[in-house]
Amino acid sequence: MDIILTIITFVILGVCGYICYRFVGDRQNIKEIFDEVKENIDENIEKVIEEVEQLNDEIEQKADELEAKLKKMTKDKIEEFAREFNIELDKRKTKVDMIKDFLIQKFD
Repeated sequence: MDIILTIITFVILGVCGYICYRFVGDRQNIKEIFDEVKENIDENIEKVIEEVEQLNDEIEQKADELEAKLKKMTKDKIEEFAREFNIELDKRKTKVDMIKDFLIQKFD
């Protein structure tokens, strides 16, 4: 009877040991998967940040080009041009202020 209990105890301990081993192994796999996913997320965040910075640079360049174009226009032409974008400007303001108002409304 003692031998049977000893064998059952060893079998139970073996099963428990196997389950613990599998659980620890799975935890390590989960940690590896988590680390890999985190790394991928970090890489994607960096890519998005780079793309946003590039788009901001492009917007700034377009705004500078537009501002240069507007500076060559008369106040009447600036007002007419702004209306194409459904932007109303006050011609009583200076040309510089009209341009500022247009750019703020256009790129806001």
